[in-house]
Amino acid sequence: MIAAQELLDIVAAAAAVARENGIGDIDAAVVLGSGLSSFADSLEGSVRVPYNKLPGFKVATVKGHKGELVYGELSGKKVLVFSGRMHLYEGIAPWRSGLLPRLAKALGAKLFLVTNASGGIPGKGVAPGDLMRITDQINNQGTNPLVGPHDDALGPRFPDMSQPYDKPLGARLDALAESMNLPLKRGVYVGVLGPGYESSAEVRMYGLLGADTVGMSTVGEVLVARQVGLPVVGISCISNYAAGNDGAEVLTHADVTDVVGAAAKRFVRLLSAAVPQLLEV
Repeated sequence: MIAAQELLDIVAAAAAVARENGIGDIDAAVVLGSGLSSFADSLEGSVRVPYNKLPGFKVATVKGHKGELVYGELSGKKVLVFSGRMHLYEGIAPWRSGLLPRLAKALGAKLFLVTNASGGIPGKGVAPGDLMRITDQINNQGTNPLVGPHDDALGPRFPDMSQPYDKPLGARLDALAESMNLPLKRGVYVGVLGPGYESSAEVRMYGLLGADTVGMSTVGEVLVARQVGLPVVGISCISNYAAGNDGAEVLTHADVTDVVGAAAKRFVRLLSAAVPQLLEV
């Protein structure tokens, strides 16, 4: 567990290193999930800073997560991309997963957009290759990055999570996707610890709890984003049927990245249009 002042100092130090390496004030921050790093290549005049240069950050060990900051311009907006994320199943302390929104806030972000790859729960209307706007979340990771000593400088001790994902921004994203003829599903994401894929019984349970997709990230980042006052929008790329469609298929991480890679063009097209427009809401 980390002391509150130590966490504040780490965030300040990470922001200082980012600025020393050419990252200025930002309008929006985007977290890229498994296999979605191609969006970062669309930024103009990009500056890249590997995570191992940033105090408190750990290098991502999972294929499909580059582990770097990418800063650049998109349609006149300054955007910071977290290309890859740190997962709890890699052994990090929970507070580290909250460094992404804390750093984004420290650099001036007005929007925090999270993306991930997730497994669609059979019978919920989502299929591999679909893009889904996350409307709500269930934290089933057994921990929370807000646990520990508190200081009001971190944000409220008990942040309201009744609307973790901003509804007006979500509606704007829906309308934008429709205008671009890009199908965008809507659903609830449940975050689990991992790293094993879910059993068929677990998937059925998550479906009964109200989830539409399941993954191993995101929920902690959103908790911290709401604590620091950042509006959040979430997009999930459905990479597979959770539990391999009730055990009919054997799942591998390569399967996940392959499906996400095939959807990358649609994802980049939507995200490139969405970030500037959502900043105008």
